Amino acid sequence: MMTDIQKMTSQDFQPYLGQNFNIALTEGSCALELLEASTLGTGARDGGAFSLLWQGPTTPALQQGTYEIEQPHLSGPF
Repeated sequence: MMTDIQKMTSQDFQPYLGQNFNIALTEGSCALELLEASTLGTGARDGGAFSLLWQGPTTPALQQGTYEIEQPHLSGPF
């Protein structure tokens, strides 16, 4: 069963702090470590508003945008 990202909260990511997620790029993928998952308020969606802080390699330099991510223990991609 796939995870419903519309209902996810920062708490859903807490068990994965310090773990790597793969981010899909145009050419290949890149591993990012999840450093922080913070609640930002109620928000309009079921899961409320939250922020995720990532750390990755210096190359490739990722531009601000939306990326598909995968983590082996979550049903994704997101």
